Amino acid sequence: MEEQIISFFRTLCDANRLKMAGLLGIQPLTLEQLTAQLAMRPQEATKHLERLVQAGLVTRRGAAFAL
Repeated sequence: MEEQIISFFRTLCDANRLKMAGLLGIQPLTLEQLTAQLAMRPQEATKHLERLVQAGLVTRRGAAFAL
């Protein structure tokens, strides 16, 4: 349990992942929409999204991601 909590907060301690979570909390977005709003390369965004999914914070809905 303690490791899960630590992993959760480590995931959110990155500014880019925190911004993504904030945007996805408002509405589901595609990878392209996220990269445009955050001025981020798709490869970088994908890496951060994978971490958010692994932590259980983000789910995939078709082509979009949601909190």
